[in-house]
Amino acid sequence: MTNTTNKKSFIHKAFRKASEEPDVQIKREIKNALQKYKIYLLENESIKTDDGYRRPDLYDKNKKLIIEIDGSWHDTTKGGKHDEKRNKDYKQLGLRCIIVNMALMDFYEISPEQYITPILYQMKIFDNLEIDF
Repeated sequence: MTNTTNKKSFIHKAFRKASEEPDVQIKREIKNALQKYKIYLLENESIKTDDGYRRPDLYDKNKKLIIEIDGSWHDTTKGGKHDEKRNKDYKQLGLRCIIVNMALMDFYEISPEQYITPILYQMKIFDNLEIDF
């Protein structure tokens, strides 16, 4: 491994660690809030796709529900391409995916539960998600 590769790897890891800190809190809030709807979300679960594996932010295998928490990187061209592929992979596997946009939550000053609950309600009506409100 070259010195340049080591620097890139170090920078990537440092950026990833700094950007994950808000994710940890949001994940915890989402997991706690959705337990009352009998949605039990797991972290670090690998999902096999045609091209390899994906690791969603939060995943309830029984409900086939994924929650992805997207920060500002997803607003870039590279992030957008990544998201298109990710969403296609999930759809091919028959998984439902909720994208939590952190910038929108901050702008409207709403909690993760306030953001997600209306989406779950729509999924119940239009996508037959088994959930009790």
